[in-house]
Amino acid sequence: MTPQKKERVLALVAFLTAATLFGFVVAAATLCRGDFTAPGGM
Repeated sequence: MTPQKKERVLALVAFLTAATLFGFVVAAATLCRGDFTAPGGM
């Protein structure tokens, strides 16, 4: 695996991890408020 490809994979993994954590935090905050409607009608 070339270093450039490895960097791209690491960036993708980091992005997915951040997105998952962000989604978890948003879900937790939504549950804590008792509001089950997602903003933006997602």
